Amino acid sequence: MEAIALRPQSSVLVLAVLAVLAPSLSACAGASADAPSAPPPIPVRVETPGAGAVEQVQSFSATVAPVTQVNVAFRSSGYVESIGTITPIGGPRRPLREGDRVRRGQVLARLRGVDFDHALGASQAALAQAAAERELARADRDRARGLWVSGAVTRAELDAAEARARGTEAAARAASAHVREAALARGDSTLRAPFDGVVLRRSVEEGALVAAGSPAFVIADMRSVEVVFGVPDVAVGALRPGLELDVTGDAIETPRRARVIEIAPDADDRGRLFRVEAHIDNADGELRPGMVVSVRVGPRAPERERRMLVPLDALVRPPSDPRGFAVFVVEGERHPRAHRRVVRLGGLVGNAVAVESGLRPTERVVSCGASLLDDGDVVTIVD
Repeated sequence: MEAIALRPQSSVLVLAVLAVLAPSLSACAGASADAPSAPPPIPVRVETPGAGAVEQVQSFSATVAPVTQVNVAFRSSGYVESIGTITPIGGPRRPLREGDRVRRGQVLARLRGVDFDHALGASQAALAQAAAERELARADRDRARGLWVSGAVTRAELDAAEARARGTEAAARAASAHVREAALARGDSTLRAPFDGVVLRRSVEEGALVAAGSPAFVIADMRSVEVVFGVPDVAVGALRPGLELDVTGDAIETPRRARVIEIAPDADDRGRLFRVEAHIDNADGELRPGMVVSVRVGPRAPERERRMLVPLDALVRPPSDPRGFAVFVVEGERHPRAHRRVVRLGGLVGNAVAVESGLRPTERVVSCGASLLDDGDVVTIVD
C-alpha cells in the first residue's frame, strides 16, 4: 500500500479547523460530565393477582371474661374468725374456694366479733353519758330562764346555761353517730356475696389479719359474659354495635350467639388491633372466665366466592387517604415503572387479602419492595 503524503497546504487547513472547533468540543465534554445521572431502577418482585375462594366469614380468637366482677372487701381491719362454707354434691362441707357458686347474701367470711362488740359497747356508754349531761344541761337552762324572768340571775348566767345546753345537745348527737358507726362496723364484720355469682379468687385465710379495704374475694356474675378479641383495620369496618356473631370452641358443645356491644375507636399501639367486646348469654354456666373461643364474623351461612388475592406485603397507604389501601402496578416492558393504584379490599385469606375493585387479574402487582416506591418510580423486576 502506498503512503499518502499530506501537502503542506492541507496540514495547515486541518490545524485551522481544529483550532476553531476546540472551544465547542470542550464545552460539550464539560456539559456531559456535569449532567446529573438518572437514579438507578429499584429492584422489585411482581406477581399477578391470584384467584382464590374467599369465605365471607372471618374467624378471630377471643377470650371469655365476666361482664360484672367486683372485689369484695371488709370495711374495717380485723382478724378473720371464719370462712364461709359450702357443701358440694357428694362431698363433705368445706370452706369456699375458687370456682364455687354463691348466692346473694351468702356469708363469705367473718371477722372476730368480740373486737367490734367492745367498740360498740364503748360508744353506747359514751352516748349514755352524753345523754345524761344533756338532760342536766336542759334542766339548768330551764331554771335559768325562770330565774331570769324574776330577775334572780343575770343575762350572762342565762347565756351560759343556754350555751351548755347547746353543747351537750351536740355531744349527744356525736355520741349517737359513733354508736351507729360502731353498729355498722359490727354488721360489716360479716362479708356477704353482693349477687349470685362465682368465686374467682379468695385472698384471705382463717386467723389472718386483714386491712380495711383489702379485697378478700373476687365475685363474678357469670349469667352473662363477654368475649373480647382484636381485629385488624381491614376487618373492623365489617363490625358494628348490635351485630350478632357465632362463637365456637373446643369446650363448647353447640355454637353460641354473641352481640357486639363496643368497638374501640382506635387501635392499640402494640398489635395495631381494634378491641371488640361482644356479650353472650351464659345462663347454663358453660362459658368460664379465661376460656379461649373462636368468633366468626359474617353471615350464618358462609358463602365462598372467587376473588383476586394479593399478598399483604403488597399493600401500602395512599397519601390521599391515610385510612385506605393501594398497591403498585408495574407498567411497561423496556423501561417498567410502578404506578400507585387505590384498591378496595375484602376478607383475609391466610397471608393474602381479597381485592374487591381497582385491579385487573392480568396486571403485575409489586409483591416485594412496595414500601420503597413512589408513584412513577422506574423499577427492575427480579426473581
